[in-house]
Amino acid sequence: MKIIKKITVMILAFLMCLLTACGGNTDDTESNNDTGAVICADGASEYQIVFSMSGDRSMRKTAVAISERIKELTGVTIPYTNDSASEREKEILIGETNRASNTESLADRELLITAVGTKIALYGVNEDLVETAAEMFVELLKQDGNTWSISGLPTRKTVADTDKHIELTVATFNLHEGGAHELGNSYSRSPDFTKIADDIYDNGADIIAFQEIDYNTNRNWGQDTLRIIAESLESRNGQKYYYAYGKATSGVYETNGTHVPAGEEWWCGVGVVSKYPIKEIKEYPMTVMNSKNNCVLLETIIEVEGEEFAFYSSHNDQGTIKTQLAEIYEQAKNHSHYIVAGDFNWQTWSDFDDAFPGSTKANNAGTNIVTTKNGQMFDNIIFSAGIEGSNARAIDTGHTDHFLLLSDVVITFIKE
Repeated sequence: MKIIKKITVMILAFLMCLLTACGGNTDDTESNNDTGAVICADGASEYQIVFSMSGDRSMRKTAVAISERIKELTGVTIPYTNDSASEREKEILIGETNRASNTESLADRELLITAVGTKIALYGVNEDLVETAAEMFVELLKQDGNTWSISGLPTRKTVADTDKHIELTVATFNLHEGGAHELGNSYSRSPDFTKIADDIYDNGADIIAFQEIDYNTNRNWGQDTLRIIAESLESRNGQKYYYAYGKATSGVYETNGTHVPAGEEWWCGVGVVSKYPIKEIKEYPMTVMNSKNNCVLLETIIEVEGEEFAFYSSHNDQGTIKTQLAEIYEQAKNHSHYIVAGDFNWQTWSDFDDAFPGSTKANNAGTNIVTTKNGQMFDNIIFSAGIEGSNARAIDTGHTDHFLLLSDVVITFIKE
């Protein structure tokens, strides 16, 4: 629902319709006067882009994306900030801010680009339409030599229902021996899994695939790892988080352990934590070379804004990697939209291309992102058709031997 850094052909076509009022997707532009503004000239700009510090996080990403798009178009970088920063005379306001609030009534599916004194404000009845207003603002910029300006404000548009775009940040994170190794100082103390929640929160991940996750083992001191992470995120973010385990190896303690009494169930495997509801959970065993390296594929169906997609967590065995990739695709292909995230223990990109036709990857020949302290590129996130990944990055949190691999994604649901 927010701006895509690289506009797809579909969105370009949609914006052309916005500007030309073609095909009945928009009504005619309403311009009450011819207020104009020079946005940048001679390689510089007096403006800054402002979003609400207390508003939806999407508005920040919208501000970032506008800045990037204007730089692509004009070569000029316009800084962005939240509305707690010092106010400037000239600003581009993203949605409602403490600088100005829209006092005009907006109909359903209507957006407004207007002048507020020396500032320009972009409004919509929801975040999706604010995004559309932002894209439209960039498209309305006109060049005259070294000057880029916008005129004909205020401009209103009524936009028909279009394809739905949902933006998320997804991640994958291997916790190294159940998280007990680094977090527990090589097993000498109880692992503090709230630090993993801090890593997730600080880096803005919405859905996370975990590997080497333990539940109620001696080495993780009898803790419910994912519950602790989810509840810690809830306390930080003020909303419910959902989680699911995939059991690669499990059992019941027959005798009292160091931290877990006899009769208690335990397991090791993979997991998913999500700020959006997990509607379904399935586990699929994968082919392995021996029983000591059990591998499981965890499938979760996640619902965001009324739309559903499949999100997988996987931890793979080098010895049977091609077989396992085929097994993952056999399940994933049943869904129109899927994301597979995990520690694949593999970095031959052509094998991923062969196994997942029509997919793209966060880690690929163009990015080659190191994701372990040993310099390997084993962690990856795979996107089906209809899902665009961008801004893939790895963060060394120091809490495990793997880095936190993140990617921003936009999931497009095409309306028939």
